[in-house]
Amino acid sequence: MNLCFIGGLGDDAAAWNGVISSLPAEWSTTAFSLSDLCSLEHFTLDSAVTALGTRLAAASSRTHLVGLSAGAMVALRYGASHEIASLLLCSPQMRPPAALMRIQQAIFYLMPERLFQSSGASKREVMYVADALAGVDLTPDARRIAVPTTIACGSADKANIRAARRTSQTIPNSRLLIVDDARHEWHKQLPQQFVHALMSHLLSDSSTDSSAETIQE
Repeated sequence: MNLCFIGGLGDDAAAWNGVISSLPAEWSTTAFSLSDLCSLEHFTLDSAVTALGTRLAAASSRTHLVGLSAGAMVALRYGASHEIASLLLCSPQMRPPAALMRIQQAIFYLMPERLFQSSGASKREVMYVADALAGVDLTPDARRIAVPTTIACGSADKANIRAARRTSQTIPNSRLLIVDDARHEWHKQLPQQFVHALMSHLLSDSSTDSSAETIQE
């Protein structure tokens, strides 16, 4: 079993440690931050996808991709044009709302630089990536997804839950998971619930019609 985890904007690869440590030791797992894939000051979605392809080229079998937020956008585009085993997309945005992106950029602008230090990315880099993703439309990519796909979102992730539902409605035969009381970065907040969702996804029937279910704490 090959799994690849891709973090969101400001996440480092270590953010997945709590999830990965609970998986079977014989599984092959890798985790990437966006900065592992390409320079954040020159970030584009396509450059991240190309870099991901290079990183996964040596895999002995098809990879299950797990992406969160901006990482989910990378995984979605990659899955639309590459052979993979499945997709687990957490809090994805197919077409980020302009108003939401403006609010996010305003918040980043007002935040002091020291608050970005733990993410391994500078304030300037985070703002650049957010701006690069603002004009992306992954709707055509979503319609081309042909592998088992689960879209997951925390019930407390108000900024992304509507987009998660829309993504589920667009990707053929996908499942929607709403995780009770989970926030945006629930892979760190509730790693055991994340593992439960991942296992449920990996065991799901690829022919299941789009449906919604809830994971409770």
